[in-house]
Amino acid sequence: MSKIEKYQKGYISFFDFLRDTKKYRELVKDHSSILSIILSMFFTVVLYNYILFDKDYLNKTIDSLLLSFSAGLFSLLGVYIAGLAIFMSIIKPNTIENLNRRNRIHNLVGILFSFYFIGAFVLLTIILFIIAYFRLPIDLVLQRFLNENMYYFIVTKGVVVYLCITLYSFFFSISYTVALLGTCINFFFANLYMDKSTEQIKNENNHIYATYIVQVKKNQ
Repeated sequence: MSKIEKYQKGYISFFDFLRDTKKYRELVKDHSSILSIILSMFFTVVLYNYILFDKDYLNKTIDSLLLSFSAGLFSLLGVYIAGLAIFMSIIKPNTIENLNRRNRIHNLVGILFSFYFIGAFVLLTIILFIIAYFRLPIDLVLQRFLNENMYYFIVTKGVVVYLCITLYSFFFSISYTVALLGTCINFFFANLYMDKSTEQIKNENNHIYATYIVQVKKNQ
């Protein structure tokens, strides 16, 4: 439970929003995260075995995919910025007032932060893709500065971990974006109701309650 005044005291960092909204829970408990975990584990097994089977062909295929996906993710960042601007423009003062009166302003903050949250994940995915694109120079550096045992450990175990993280980040970015669309649609209709004045909402609630009482008396 929180009031709007809590967010008017000054600059709030990404991690402050993350801690306040508890969005980190969605990394493991949300439908998007569960789907992403399943897909990332499956494709990690597939890609790792493909690396062992035909590494040269996979390198050529991955390079073209990384360039295409990275360009698409950069475009997705622009969509988030435009989407956030449009989303904020439909929020009316009455909506904020009613949410604040009910100590529900954190719900609105959580939706707004979702754009920031998934935008950070998309940026992380792009960085991981760039690292993957320059894997050959990185491999040469590792061979030069690491002993044979450490290099073998990173190439075998480290690659699996890297694939899991990268694929999870990619699938989570896509699936969370789709889920965010549903959240925005639901909020649009909720905003139509919350945009009414406090007095209107009270009158409607009283009317609903009175209708319910009449119905109960008829059934007795």
